[in-house]
Amino acid sequence: MSQLAPLLLQAQSPDHQAREAAEAELFRLENDEYVRFVLDLVGLLADGTAPIQARQLAGILLKNSLSGRFGSAKEGATERWLAQIGAAERKQVHCVLIQALGTVQGGASVRRQAAQALAQVAVVELPHGQWPQLIEQLVQPLTQAGSSDALKHGCVEALGYICEEPSVAGVIAHQSNLILTALVQGMRGDHETTPTEPPVPKENTLVRRAATTALFNALAFVAQNMENEVERDMIMRTVMMAAAEPADAELRRSAYECLVGIASQYYEKLACPSPSNPPLTFIEMAFQLTCHAIQYDQEDVAVQAIEFWSSVADVEIKRLEEHQLLQNGTLETAYLGIVEQAAPALIPLLTQCLIRRDEDEDVEGENWNRVLAASACVSLFAQVAPKATLEAAVPFIREHLDVQRDWRSHEAALVAVGSIAVTFTSANDEQTTLEVFALPLRMLETAQNEAVRDTAAWSLGRLIAHLVTHLNANVIEAALTALMRALADTPRVARSACYALTSLIETQHESAEALASISAATLTLANALWQTAQRDDADEWNLLASSYETLIALVQQSSPENARSLAREYLPLTMHSLERALQESDAMLAASANQPAFQIEIQGLLCGLIQVFVQHLDPPLLEGTTSRLVEMILQVLNRNRSVAVHEDALMALGSIASAVEHAFASYAARAMPFVLASVRNWEAYHVCAVAIGTISDICRALEKRFEPFAAETVQVLLAALENTLLNRTVKPPILCCIGDIALALEGAFEPYLDPCIAALQHAAWSTLQTPVLDDETNDWILEMRQCILDAYTGIINGLNAAQKAGLLIDRQQVEWVIRFCEQVSQEVVDDEDMLRAVVGVMGDIGQTFGPAAVSALRELGWLRPIVEKLCISGRRKSTRETATWAFGVLFS
Repeated sequence: MSQLAPLLLQAQSPDHQAREAAEAELFRLENDEYVRFVLDLVGLLADGTAPIQARQLAGILLKNSLSGRFGSAKEGATERWLAQIGAAERKQVHCVLIQALGTVQGGASVRRQAAQALAQVAVVELPHGQWPQLIEQLVQPLTQAGSSDALKHGCVEALGYICEEPSVAGVIAHQSNLILTALVQGMRGDHETTPTEPPVPKENTLVRRAATTALFNALAFVAQNMENEVERDMIMRTVMMAAAEPADAELRRSAYECLVGIASQYYEKLACPSPSNPPLTFIEMAFQLTCHAIQYDQEDVAVQAIEFWSSVADVEIKRLEEHQLLQNGTLETAYLGIVEQAAPALIPLLTQCLIRRDEDEDVEGENWNRVLAASACVSLFAQVAPKATLEAAVPFIREHLDVQRDWRSHEAALVAVGSIAVTFTSANDEQTTLEVFALPLRMLETAQNEAVRDTAAWSLGRLIAHLVTHLNANVIEAALTALMRALADTPRVARSACYALTSLIETQHESAEALASISAATLTLANALWQTAQRDDADEWNLLASSYETLIALVQQSSPENARSLAREYLPLTMHSLERALQESDAMLAASANQPAFQIEIQGLLCGLIQVFVQHLDPPLLEGTTSRLVEMILQVLNRNRSVAVHEDALMALGSIASAVEHAFASYAARAMPFVLASVRNWEAYHVCAVAIGTISDICRALEKRFEPFAAETVQVLLAALENTLLNRTVKPPILCCIGDIALALEGAFEPYLDPCIAALQHAAWSTLQTPVLDDETNDWILEMRQCILDAYTGIINGLNAAQKAGLLIDRQQVEWVIRFCEQVSQEVVDDEDMLRAVVGVMGDIGQTFGPAAVSALRELGWLRPIVEKLCISGRRKSTRETATWAFGVLFS
């Protein structure tokens, strides 16, 4: 047995010292004896005599080591593998991993860990031309007789994990037919079939389940196969046979997940006829299957059957939106109207699901189930086909709101009303609208059952969001009064009343009646919300957060005068509450090492309130409280490890800096160490991103007074930019922050100019080297480029303010920026934000460097059309203003 086995088991020990010692030794082995470390892990994983837990841990450790989640970051882990694992060792790793896929001892759990580890090796090696025979090795046991079920299971699991990885998609795309054949065979069983033969049941359910899951992961690879009638029929029939398998609920659930993916990725093919089941189309076959599952199958299967229809509706919503963007022109993608056709039969089934809810279950709960899935699906149907959905739902609502019905019926009817709220629009007459709105309003005030009152408040919130412009002053006043009264109800009902009040507050500007009612009641409503947050039971049902969030919405949506009044009244109360919370925290920490989660949450919520109140107060009104505010915020940062609380505290600190501007210089020396510590907290990247925003707030507030903190701040930012452990979404804000610092420091930015230019150019290079594998990556590249240009805008304007813009000419940066802008503008002809950044920096160059620069920019054939296009057709006012200014600088 490998010497690693006892070490891995010791790393799971409840004994803290033993665990730390084992973890330290594992880190040492990875760093100092990497090749032996890898070979020992692989050997232990395949060792049938070793303890099962040790084998599982070996697989996990190997996978994490390769993915950068153990020791090295991902890029470094890949480079280390390619550099240190030679051809002979790779061959040994490959053979042993394939062997481990077929292990019998340890069962499916060990095979699954082996499959995940193998997939991670594939992610590293396949893009570099290594292990080219891997897919054939995995497929062979599935397509040839004589292989054990255990090996088939392991191979299918590995195929599924590999297909799930975007980074290898292009490498294995040419083997999609091979993969598809193997997966379909795995779903069907050992029996050799032809496309016209029916699939037969499979004895080894693990193989069928794994193959079905793998097919879901491989759906992106079968686009070509879905264009072929015979192959499309084979795929669809195989999935539907699995969805109808009576003996295996888990297989049915996985098959429905496949159907969900097919609906999303191959929507157009749902209308194709099935050659083996004429005259039915695939959507008609799916309708039969899903209707049965929704009514009669177990919970997790029924949920996936409902999700299939939600997926169809999602696609049709997007297609309709495309149609509207084209201003009712010809759709470039197909719109089949499936939801419109299915609604009359499907909505009654979905609304029946709503009756199954337990009394203590939340209408927007975290535990996704048949009721919540059905409610969400009905809501999506209502967006696609409002008339058909309304007509199909109304009979259920009327029947189940009958006074003779029990609470479950009443509550289900209210869920249905809220779910189809979007259908009650101007297409209905005013009387119908008022009658519908009156239903939950009456239930909120009269129902004896708590669940019914809770759902009534939620339903009111949904209706308000869509109907506020159709409600008269009396109805809005009645709703506001009832909801304020409901704040004194149980925590569950009060929480939903907060949701409905937030809906009314956020839509008030769409209706003169709503605006008048909220404006008149602002002070009373604020007091009611504050008192609700002070309730002894506010820690139940998330009531504390809900009441504070509604109060924040009230301040943000109020008139400037009302917002100032609220800020003046409630900032002192909030500060007092935060002081009390910190004192209670001290007492709890003195008594034990931990604070209750609720106590930590309170501090974060109060910081959120402070942030909003400070934004609505002028500096003179903050003069006497700024010191106390900053001190409390820093105490919160010092005493808590909660990521969410740190985010709230940092945003409050930035808000204070923005409000008091230069006066924040008195507190910057105390505050900046906390802010920079948060930037260095790379693992908590959300906190890191917020801290970077706080730096921008502080340097904009201090301007040149930020200079004492610049050296360390720039050093920390550049280190974060280079760090491969930091989530890439944080990198764009770092670039913008560099621009903010340059603009604040003006000429004092000169010492940091060269390293920042190098960082910006490296960031630009990285956007050119990053393969665009998905929309998320594409969005990140665009954001990076936009922030690079924003940073240069800050640098140009900052240096120009000190007559030092010539430093950029000396470093040939003007030419580089122009070339970069040209390349970017050619790649993103329709991205308004990107083009606005291009036009803005070109205008800055013209304005800063004078007639010679303007003359050179006029010679660029690509620039003027972009500027003119944004002047005329920019969607946002800010875009048109920037383009008009740039046109005046460059072309007038």
